[in-house]
Amino acid sequence: MGEGAKFPLLPNLVYILAGALLGKYIAHNHNRINPSKFRLILISSGVILILIYELLNFLYHLSGNPFNILSKTTNMVYIRAGLVILIIYIILELSTKLNRLPKIIEVTGRYSLLIYVVHLFILYGSALNRGMAYYYSYSFNILESVISAVGLIILMILLAYAAHFVESGKWLLCKR
Repeated sequence: MGEGAKFPLLPNLVYILAGALLGKYIAHNHNRINPSKFRLILISSGVILILIYELLNFLYHLSGNPFNILSKTTNMVYIRAGLVILIIYIILELSTKLNRLPKIIEVTGRYSLLIYVVHLFILYGSALNRGMAYYYSYSFNILESVISAVGLIILMILLAYAAHFVESGKWLLCKR
C-alpha cells in the first residue's frame, strides 16, 4: 500500500470551515434571512458548482490535458462542494417540515467532526497506528463490506451519543 494522505488537509479543512461558517451565519441571522431567497441561493450555487465540475471534466477529457492545467483531483472540489450544498438545502427543507429533528440526527450532527476524524483513524490509521485499510485493503467481499460499513455507522452513532452523554455531565454521579 502506498503512502500519502487519503484525505488531504485541503480541501477537507475548507469544507469543515465553510460548513461551520454557514452554520454560524444561519444560527445568528435566522430571523433576518429571507427563506425563499436563501433556498434559491443554495440550490443555484450547488448546481453551478456541479456544472463547473462537469465543464472542467469535459475539458480535461477533450484536451488530454497537454499542459497539466486541469486535474481530476482538483475538479473534485467543485462536485463535492456542490453536493454538500445541495445536501444542506435538502436538510433545511426537511427541517422546515418537521417541528423537531429526530434526536439521532441532532446528536450525530453535533458531533460530526468527531465522527469524521475517528472513522478516518479507524479506516486509514494515523501517525500512531495503521488502519483497517492497511490490513484488509480490497480483501472484503460484498457481504463483509456491508457488515463492516453498518458496524462502523453503528459505532459512530454510539460514539456521538457517548460524547453527548459525557458533555451533558450525566456520567458524573453528581448533578451539575
